[in-house]
Amino acid sequence: MSIFISIFLIAFSGFTNADAPKPLDAYIFIAEECPISIYMASDLRKLYADYGSQCDFHLVFPVRKSSKSTAEAFTEQHRLTGMSIIMDKQQEIVKRYQAEVTPEIVIVESETGQVQYRGRINDAFFAPGKKKHSRIQRDADQAFAKLVQNKAVQEPWPEAIGCIITAHEQ
Repeated sequence: MSIFISIFLIAFSGFTNADAPKPLDAYIFIAEECPISIYMASDLRKLYADYGSQCDFHLVFPVRKSSKSTAEAFTEQHRLTGMSIIMDKQQEIVKRYQAEVTPEIVIVESETGQVQYRGRINDAFFAPGKKKHSRIQRDADQAFAKLVQNKAVQEPWPEAIGCIITAHEQ
């Protein structure tokens, strides 16, 4: 009887799976003028297409000169629609997740806030301005693949390569 009631309530309340909280949140630290952030846009679109139903994606703009309009223009130009924009002028999210460069991705459990992965999106760059010319390993994709199967991503996580996030003076 209780199963019937649950089904009835879901069917007639307008509640859908799209309304259900997602088990993961991804915070992507990004900067409009960072060439590596720009390069990673295509990989971010693929991650969102593959895992957006199981994870909320947040683009975090930690650079002081970023504005809502420049962030929106960046997301539109690079087709990063569907991801929320967070202006982190006080760098509170940077500090919480110890982000050091853009781009860098931090994947956390939505319910607990526990970090499940922090590092690079892929290994296309081996140093700032130094792009690989061999096969690219998609680290964030591999992390998501494990996390959606309730498997842990083993540390140490690969360090992100990118533009340094300069700490703002208070």
